[in-house]
Amino acid sequence: MPRPVFLVILLLASLLPVACAHKSPIPAAKTGDSVEFRLQCVESSLMEMQRQQEMDRQYIASLESRLRASGQQPVRPVTPPPPAAHQPPLPAMQPAPAQPAPKPMTATAPKPKAPAPAPRTTAPAAPKPKATAPAAKPAAKVPATPKTATTATASYNQAMALIRQGKRNQGRAMLRSFLKDNPHSTHRPDALYAIGQTFFDEAVYDNAILAFKDVAGDYPSSPKAADAILQIGRSYLQLADPSNARFYLQALMDEYPSSAAAGQAKTILAKFPGQGDSIP
Repeated sequence: MPRPVFLVILLLASLLPVACAHKSPIPAAKTGDSVEFRLQCVESSLMEMQRQQEMDRQYIASLESRLRASGQQPVRPVTPPPPAAHQPPLPAMQPAPAQPAPKPMTATAPKPKAPAPAPRTTAPAAPKPKATAPAAKPAAKVPATPKTATTATASYNQAMALIRQGKRNQGRAMLRSFLKDNPHSTHRPDALYAIGQTFFDEAVYDNAILAFKDVAGDYPSSPKAADAILQIGRSYLQLADPSNARFYLQALMDEYPSSAAAGQAKTILAKFPGQGDSIP
């Protein structure tokens, strides 16, 4: 049997009584037992120790869950640092090999120095001045052409011209592009109102109401706000919804009493005989 294997077997045999004594139901190995039986005993003991450690971890986790449920913070034990691994013994220091004795220095006569060169009698020529290239002129900056108010107005007028020609789909598409490209234009409430009016003319009253509400909600100080609320009331009348129509027409008279749209709303409300009656 090779010597390393024999040493491993002796080491396992010496650890056998300790491993089998840790709460294990497996009997300790006897002196006359075979090596295979001792190895099985050690392996069974190690598995039992691992199972016991797993049960301990589960029990600790259960206690921590109960502490968290009661509002307390569990305190984990400080795990001691693992023992330092066994360091193999350092090899014996071998004496350094003896170095050869240095060679004796022999005195050598210094070489005679060469005579210094005679100084020049003529002065060196002055360096010619370098020709400097003229500095390049900076390129002229081309001014950017931002979208001006004139360009935005032209786009808005072009869209309105299409709507007046009866091309509502093209006009709406151009107005929406105008709203996207000009978030700060003064024509925005007029563009939104025009979109709502195209839907109203096409009897698409739900879309018309949404567009008119954008005007009244986002631009309440615009002259188009009162007209938009009037058109909201008219759209609800067309949808046979008198309660909403009455609400918006009355709100128009309360918020913009001096507007022309408020006078029209008063005329429409005069056709409502009672609170619960329908439109004649």
